[in-house]
Amino acid sequence: MKEILRIAPSEIEKKSFEIITEELGDRQPDQDKAPIVKRVIHTTADFDYADNLFLSVGRPHNVKVYVKGMEKNILAKKRKMNIPLDSLD
Repeated sequence: MKEILRIAPSEIEKKSFEIITEELGDRQPDQDKAPIVKRVIHTTADFDYADNLFLSVGRPHNVKVYVKGMEKNILAKKRKMNIPLDSLD
């Protein structure tokens, strides 16, 4: 029987972010935006966000809502549904 390797979720996330950083190469986002951009890439596995994600610096609540809206839109597209962004809390 094959042994199951147990890895903590935080270790998986850490490795994922290392891979994302490496894969981005010279396309690294600004230091203040990097955690959000890399989180979006981690969540979606879509590296295009490194080039086309717009963030409003200095307004963390709006950034959080915008990213939350993007996640809902991604899920909606997967389900072929239309979820309006203004329905966010």
